[in-house]
Amino acid sequence: MKPAHSIASVISCAASALLLLGALACNVNAQDRPKGYPAKPVRILVGNAPGGASDIVTRLVAGKLTERWNSSVVVENVPGAEGVIATEQVAKAAPDGHTLFAGGSIVEFMAIFKKLSFDLMSTLTPVVQMSTQSYLLVVPNSLPVKTFKELVAYAKSRPGQLNYAGTGPPAQLGHEILNKAVGIDVAHVPYKGAGPAMPDLIAGRVQMIFISTVSGMPQVRNGQMKAIASTGPRRLPGMPDLPTEAESGVPDFELTNGYGLWTQAKVPAAIITVINRDVLQITHSADVKEKLAAGSSEPEPSHTPAEYRDRTAKRIARFTAFIETSGIKLE
Repeated sequence: MKPAHSIASVISCAASALLLLGALACNVNAQDRPKGYPAKPVRILVGNAPGGASDIVTRLVAGKLTERWNSSVVVENVPGAEGVIATEQVAKAAPDGHTLFAGGSIVEFMAIFKKLSFDLMSTLTPVVQMSTQSYLLVVPNSLPVKTFKELVAYAKSRPGQLNYAGTGPPAQLGHEILNKAVGIDVAHVPYKGAGPAMPDLIAGRVQMIFISTVSGMPQVRNGQMKAIASTGPRRLPGMPDLPTEAESGVPDFELTNGYGLWTQAKVPAAIITVINRDVLQITHSADVKEKLAAGSSEPEPSHTPAEYRDRTAKRIARFTAFIETSGIKLE
């Protein structure tokens, strides 16, 4: 039998080796980032109230970035003016990569409706898309419908008497397209995000909402509200029995959203590249993919900041053309 002190020495050496490997890993991680970044806590501004899908996904990623960078990444909710206030704060921030904006399609609608005091694509730059998800068309349990067909019939028999919760331009656009497509008259009630809208939906004060799978699926699963349809191109893996809008009688209907990070356009390209790389590695890690999948969301495939910018510009052009030709008026 080996002496106890020899075993202790082996354990001590092994522990030292592990600590050294950890230190080396941290040093490698630090060395491949631009010198001095991050030099202070990184702020990610979310343009709506806590509890919405963008807030949930951003906090998940921010926590992992804090671990990866060994530096605080703080999420701040700045609701108001459908994300404009938060976006303008980022536009005025120092171009050092320490202030980011988290948003999805709402950013594109800011550009479409000229709600910003600056040109979006020249003042801010898309950095990385974190996730992609569909919406759920949800109604309160008190509404006496179980299917999309029953919902349409119920709404047609009560023109102007039902309301939908609008949690931002993308969801509002979906409702207005639905109104036109099936010939119903459901009025818009604006909310600052999914978080404050859900209690009113559950209580029946509004009768329907397009809500992201990340925000709405937990409440549907625990029986607080009913999902009537999903809005993606395919049925949700987590809800295979729930039909899509297209299957339910609205051909070619598709409403998806992706949550991404933006920053000041003058931030050095090296910093933008590192944020893009590290966020994609985080969102494609097994534990984060599992958490996203729980809400029927998925990480966006790997892409460069330039590819994200190009995709955003094309979506803005497509949405602009559709809104102009359809005559839909969004508030």
